[in-house]
Formats: sequence, structure tokens, C-alpha cells
Amino acid sequence: MSVGKQAKFLSVALEQSCVQHVPTPDAILQLCGRLAVYLELDQFPVVDIGLLASRYITELNLPCMYLILMCSLLTVTVTSAKC
Repeated sequence: MSVGKQAKFLSVALEQSCVQHVPTPDAILQLCGRLAVYLELDQFPVVDIGLLASRYITELNLPCMYLILMCSLLTVTVTSAKC
């Protein structure tokens, strides 16, 4: 391939790969939802991140401070922390 053809190919490739705009997170979520319905994918159950993280913290025998910190980050109130 000659240098001229390589330059022409690269300029066309760059024009096609340039992003005109970045979609909003809501638009991405909506598009992914429509795609999942179209592909007939199984929906995953909603996971309680706070409960899951607190289980890992207690199973790893980490200090109670980590549980309190995690709860404050997730803005979840600690109802029964075994410290």
C-alpha cells in the first residue's frame, strides 16, 4: 500500500471513529433495557448492596468501624451491628 493510500485510509478511519456526542447515563440505561428486552435476556434480581457488603465485612471478621463506614457511604442506617 502506498503512502498516499495509507494516509487516505487513516483520515477516513479517523472521521468514522470520532464521537459526536456522549449519551447521558439515562439514555444508555434506556437503550440497554430495550436491547435486553429485544434479546430476551433474563433480568437479574435487585441486589441489596448494603446487606451484601455487611455480610462480607462480618464474615471476614473486619473491625466494626468498616461496617459503620460502609453504612455511612451507602446512607444506610445500622440497625443491628454485632461489634
